[in-house]
Amino acid sequence: SSGGPGSRHIPLGTGTTNLGMYVAAKQRVGPVAATVRGGYVHKFSAVSMFVRDTDAATLGLNGRFKPGDEIAASGSLLVQPLDLVALEGGASYVNRLPAAIGPTSNAISPGDHVVELKDSDFEAMNVNFRVLVEPSVNWDFSLGASVPLMSRNSGAVFPLEDQSESYGTTLVAGAIFRW
Repeated sequence: SSGGPGSRHIPLGTGTTNLGMYVAAKQRVGPVAATVRGGYVHKFSAVSMFVRDTDAATLGLNGRFKPGDEIAASGSLLVQPLDLVALEGGASYVNRLPAAIGPTSNAISPGDHVVELKDSDFEAMNVNFRVLVEPSVNWDFSLGASVPLMSRNSGAVFPLEDQSESYGTTLVAGAIFRW
């Protein structure tokens, strides 16, 4: 569990288990390729050491935390005007439903008694673009950026990555070597 005894770092994740399903499709016609992707991720509740169960007989026992389920979609268009260079642009959307906290339930589902946290949902849309260069069969290089078009951060006091991931403009660079 994140934030456990002896931890000397701020917990940035929730330590919970996720189960997701995504569907993706790609169609290429000549030097142009279109890709779409969409999916849903269910996030299970789990005992967490940074949530206290105030309903327990002995106050201070660990409570349960359930990050909000997530709905995501993206699309991109890749154009390769030259053999060595490709340009890619697209958009991505994420909608994270409200998170919940509470005590562990004695029912079949231990998360039956968690209660939604007000204003803990999150929504964002980004545009992404990259330039890809492949000078040989061994090397790939890329340079790009992700720019937020719309972002509504959660009202969570503690900025866990599972709650709020609005970063502003992000630059990305990469190199791949294959032998």
